[in-house]
Amino acid sequence: MTTKLGTILADFTTNLATSIVVGGTTATLQSATDDDGIALVSGRYFFTLDGENSNKEHFSCDLVGTSLTNLQSISRQGVESVGAVRPHRIGATVSLTDFAHILYINNLVSGITKLNASIPLEYDAAASITGSNMLATKAYVDGVAVSGAPNADTTTKGIVEIATQDEVLSKTATGGTGASLVVRPDLMSSTLLSDYKADTGTANTYAIAPSPAITAYTAGQIFSFKAGNANTTVSTLNVNALGVKTIKKLGSIGLASGDIAAGMIVVVEYDGTAFQMLNPVSFAPALQNGSTIYAADAGSTDDYAVTLVPAMAAYTTGMIVNFKANTVNTGACTLNVNSLGAKTIKKNFNVDLADSDIFAGQFVSVMYDGTNFQMISPVSTPEGYIGTQSLANGANTITSAYQSIWKKVIISAGADGAVGDIVLYKVGKTSGTAACFVASAPNFQVGASASVSGTTITISPVGNSVSASGTAYYYK
Repeated sequence: MTTKLGTILADFTTNLATSIVVGGTTATLQSATDDDGIALVSGRYFFTLDGENSNKEHFSCDLVGTSLTNLQSISRQGVESVGAVRPHRIGATVSLTDFAHILYINNLVSGITKLNASIPLEYDAAASITGSNMLATKAYVDGVAVSGAPNADTTTKGIVEIATQDEVLSKTATGGTGASLVVRPDLMSSTLLSDYKADTGTANTYAIAPSPAITAYTAGQIFSFKAGNANTTVSTLNVNALGVKTIKKLGSIGLASGDIAAGMIVVVEYDGTAFQMLNPVSFAPALQNGSTIYAADAGSTDDYAVTLVPAMAAYTTGMIVNFKANTVNTGACTLNVNSLGAKTIKKNFNVDLADSDIFAGQFVSVMYDGTNFQMISPVSTPEGYIGTQSLANGANTITSAYQSIWKKVIISAGADGAVGDIVLYKVGKTSGTAACFVASAPNFQVGASASVSGTTITISPVGNSVSASGTAYYYK
């Protein structure tokens, strides 16, 4: 409302220094000094022009010095309109009027005009509000709100109290004022951390119901629970009946029997897909059964490959790997662990493996020396005697157990090593020099010979009148 009121003076009269045309919004006064010689302060004023004749018109305007701007004509009913309604000549009389002031104050009291929000009205001192119809002060209203309003609850709005950090941590419900405590976000513990709960599920299918209940799984949530049963295999956890999630260890490995003991406090964190167990994992079962360093070969001939669980990040000098070979080797060979790269397998420190040093189905142990894998289990074909076979005249099939591993065979009519024995070597080995049996056995003929083709040994006597037979002594 105060923006509508003007500057108050006892009286003031002057004349126009410039004319005002119909619709005009500016003019200049001949003087802006009152009868006491004091200049009018800049501000909003109400004037009457040509008050002594038929061009009489009431105005509101802004005065700075002698300049009038924002001229608005005011009707006798108090309605303002922009610009002059009548023309006014140079020399027209200009005098102050209190008409607009009285009208606006009257409208304010009667409720037609509203108070100015930018300059609130106030008492000149603390007011004593005793009547129900008195205007209330801010202090009075604040006092009523603090002392007279009800405490808030879950169904009623009202007074609450801000909790301290200690009250938050101790989960205090009511503050010193008796009002319910509320928590500021900056004092809250992580919303991802839930209270400890006892497991109510069964072995391998654990279940908890923390309160307040979570409404959905969120990556980063941490739960702790006391297991009611030991696990015997891969296990799951169900929180607030939101659905089972697998419990993993070491990132991506399912639990093994005994990883959770009955009564054990288990801490898990949800990774967006599964729960990762944060408890230290016991390696005793794995060390006892060797599962962490053993795997079946999944490679090909001479290129063995295994996948250990958990996976290794790199080869380390001194590491031991055990595997069950899928194929027999045919010469130098390699081992690739967890796709870290193939490394040559050596025997006797730095010797490449020979044909059949590893059999299909053989359990092999190797140790990494920083460059190669050294075979620490015995090779399958050390030099030495492996067995005998009786031979008859003509073709003889080599005993199946010796077919893939023999490297040398001595064919004799008597004891192994007798003079005149026939020595045969597998293809690629040194050739023998002896070519006849000792003619000491009654059914052998001097000049008999033998040969090998594939898995067959053929004895050929000189002529066909006397059969030749004997014993084959196999070596590997």
